Amino acid sequence: MPVLFIPFKNGEKKCNYCGNEYSETINFKQKYCKNCLFLYIKNSENATGNNTYLDVRIKYTQCIEHDIDRSSTNIQEWCKLCSEILCFRQVTPNISSFNNLNPNLIITGFEFYDYLNYNLSFGIVKSILTKKSIPILYLSWWANYDECIICHQELEYINENPTNITKIQSDCRKWCSHCYMIYTGCRYCLTTNVIFGIIDQTQYDFIISTKLNYDKFYEIAIYNSVFGNLIPHSQIKYLKKIAEGGFSIIYKATWSNGVYNTDVAIKKLHDSRNISKDFLNELKLLYQCNQCNNKIIERVIITCYGITQDPITKEYMLVMDYANGGNLHDYLQKNFINITWKKKINILWEIINGLQHIHDNNIIHRDFHSGNILLSYQLEDEEGKVIQNWKIGDLGLSQLVNDNLSNNEVYG
Repeated sequence: MPVLFIPFKNGEKKCNYCGNEYSETINFKQKYCKNCLFLYIKNSENATGNNTYLDVRIKYTQCIEHDIDRSSTNIQEWCKLCSEILCFRQVTPNISSFNNLNPNLIITGFEFYDYLNYNLSFGIVKSILTKKSIPILYLSWWANYDECIICHQELEYINENPTNITKIQSDCRKWCSHCYMIYTGCRYCLTTNVIFGIIDQTQYDFIISTKLNYDKFYEIAIYNSVFGNLIPHSQIKYLKKIAEGGFSIIYKATWSNGVYNTDVAIKKLHDSRNISKDFLNELKLLYQCNQCNNKIIERVIITCYGITQDPITKEYMLVMDYANGGNLHDYLQKNFINITWKKKINILWEIINGLQHIHDNNIIHRDFHSGNILLSYQLEDEEGKVIQNWKIGDLGLSQLVNDNLSNNEVYG
């Protein structure tokens, strides 16, 4: 039998099922609905084979039905005339009340530290979207947090397609839009799974409809099938602004994903709080340029690792390769007289390869100039020979060959 009288977010004021205001337990200020609690007890008394386990502490005061003053763990002994809930041991306490308690407190016959005596475990699942392994934390309690346990951002309910989900399930899923962590609760056993990523299409559909509010799902699906990476903004550390144009600002940053630190370029489009057609267009074209598994692609086109969102400004950004050598225009300005013909031919050869690959995918760059040809890296081998890697970037104005072009637009 599902436990409907306890919210999945302790900060809520009214019950999602009957609309009554929530009451609070004496200890830990845990929210619960008395009306739905009465219904739960009544239904559980009449139910057969009810194996619901509810770990609760009840305080009794003297009344016409009871001549006792003790605590109990049996919810069936509830009396609406004299019973008060001390706490639900399977439910996370209100943080403020939890922190203010005396560590030596004895709560009606059991030690305070016994409250924490629940196990947790973890496992690994494979995302059907990204084909990557995603960790899941299995909590043996009802985690009714209002904030993310990692970044402390407010959690939001995942209100998935109501035609495919029951009322009992509708308030058992919440997520952090900052870390992309998903919290899924079970109202039958009062346990919670914390999923460190998006593992199925249902979750992805929700995030797309909520955060990327745009009607062309096809472009989003293309992005997801290749990158499959909504990068938590907390993993990005900004270092400096390196360029600014009419459409975007480029930052150098470090991406720390817990395994390694990588220098990346963050491309923030102006006024990108709402996903624009131009933003989706660039994602789609990056997909087409990266869909082939040929390793040469990684050498000639700037790679996009995924997207992220600033939790304060709500602006979306592309997380891309960082070209530490700058662009070709600046490189020629500084080094032109020292560049040999052989090196010039090598640079031209890499540019041709990149442009050929773009054209092979039926894409017109439309903003092809020396400022968008980037030196990804430059190093010396053991013999002192300088090795360079030039890539083509900024597909923001690019377009498919068969798309309609305005007569007044210049492209090439």
